[in-house]
Amino acid sequence: PITEIVKEAIVEFEKEGSILDGIRGAVTGIVDGFVGGLVRLVTDVIGWMLEKLGLKHLATVITDFGNDITASFSTAVGGMVDFVTGIFSLDLERITKGLKNLVGGTADFLFTLVTTPVDAAIAFVSDIF
Repeated sequence: PITEIVKEAIVEFEKEGSILDGIRGAVTGIVDGFVGGLVRLVTDVIGWMLEKLGLKHLATVITDFGNDITASFSTAVGGMVDFVTGIFSLDLERITKGLKNLVGGTADFLFTLVTTPVDAAIAFVSDIF
């Protein structure tokens, strides 16, 4: 995990040439490495167990939920980091990009939380019949 964080920071720094982008890469690496990795692990295990029980559609919904929720959470965290670094560097473009990603990622996160139970119910009924 630590090597992934350092790697993300170096990649962002080399790509953008800015220490602030290196910090952004490190923060998003931490979030994706720890939070995203744990969520994907849990949803993949649950999906695997459901698939072994013959509930393939429900397993797909659960696995996709883990991937979608971590992607939107990572987008929101990246937007928050861009927003804060934009304020400190007085970069209006970065501030607006950060706000857009923060609001968009949060909206995607909430939308996924709301729609997944409905999708899971439909998939469960589909698997049974």
